[in-house]
Amino acid sequence: MKKVFLCGEGTHDIGGWASSASWRADDHGRVEPGVAEALMAAHGREGWEIVGGEPWKNLRGRFAAGSARRGRHRDTQNVLIGALRAEELGADLLVLMRDSDGDPERAKAVRRHSR
Repeated sequence: MKKVFLCGEGTHDIGGWASSASWRADDHGRVEPGVAEALMAAHGREGWEIVGGEPWKNLRGRFAAGSARRGRHRDTQNVLIGALRAEELGADLLVLMRDSDGDPERAKAVRRHSR
């Protein structure tokens, strides 16, 4: 069973995982799915489980301000923080969803560090 950690911009991308832990699940412990989970489910529901998720905006606060290296795109650090969080939870797979919003460097930074 592959363990999956999700990072995305909000509830559309990662569903209930974008909410704080106290509001994440319903009364039966189910987390509302987002697009990432729907895309994964389109390839089958067997062999994977989601072990956690975090909205992209919450990844920034995990290191001290100014700890990013100069010359790196700000999203590079977020990808690396997402990978660290996934590893902390024992995930085998990190699924990232990020809009480029017209910033070609953002797309390059996410692609370069998510392989």
